[in-house]
Amino acid sequence: MKKKLRHFIRQYLQKENAVLASKQNRKALYQPFGNIRTVAVLGKSEQLEELNLVAQDLKDEGKNVFVFLIVSLEDVEKTVGLKEKLSPDCHLIDPKGFSWKGALVGSGKNKFLETECDAVFDFTCDDVRFHQLMLSHPCPFRVGIVSCDYPLYDFCILKDNAQGLTEVYQQIKKYLSSIRQAQ
Repeated sequence: MKKKLRHFIRQYLQKENAVLASKQNRKALYQPFGNIRTVAVLGKSEQLEELNLVAQDLKDEGKNVFVFLIVSLEDVEKTVGLKEKLSPDCHLIDPKGFSWKGALVGSGKNKFLETECDAVFDFTCDDVRFHQLMLSHPCPFRVGIVSCDYPLYDFCILKDNAQGLTEVYQQIKKYLSSIRQAQ
């Protein structure tokens, strides 16, 4: 029963996201890696270690970084321990902040949407619940891992199951660094 309900919600959200994407009147502002100054990184709590490495590399490159971690229902009990590992520029999005439809509501969503940045890097992969966040964010450049049936990302890279997030991030960095060189 739960599996059927999750499938129904996923189907519903995909349709809602497609409608939201079709109503958008935005033009992507492709940014070479060197021109990006502020980055919001969206990921899941189980990716914390790799996301910290990505955030540190971005900081080493002179970028302002804001990390948003979506806590899974399984990790709610670990949230107290998780908060101790977080830097001040890392924010938790609690699973209680999702409506029954799977849409994010409340302070987690507001903090994410109010974060001004040049780019958002989405490492949540194919979790359709978080696509609404990407579609709603006003940033000029969205980078993600998985393509979908509606225009979610301006730049998308495919992830092999064997690849870790840091490897994918290095590919993103490489390709974004060469955008300007190719033009």
